[in-house]
Amino acid sequence: MNTPELTAKQMEVIRLAAEGMGLKESARALGISVDTVKDRRTLAVRKLSCKNITHAVHVAHVQGLIGGAA
Repeated sequence: MNTPELTAKQMEVIRLAAEGMGLKESARALGISVDTVKDRRTLAVRKLSCKNITHAVHVAHVQGLIGGAA
């Protein structure tokens, strides 16, 4: 399986989305702007060839990029 190379920052916003955090919550948690979170999510979604952040979280999980739920 060809795994795309996401940056650590892109992975972080994917992980936070997987935990159920929205844009504002993620921005607050990371100490960055909402626009920066949006940009990182958009790039991650594109790199994973997904349609949206929910799909990207699923793909990241399936590809082993983020941990799964017990």
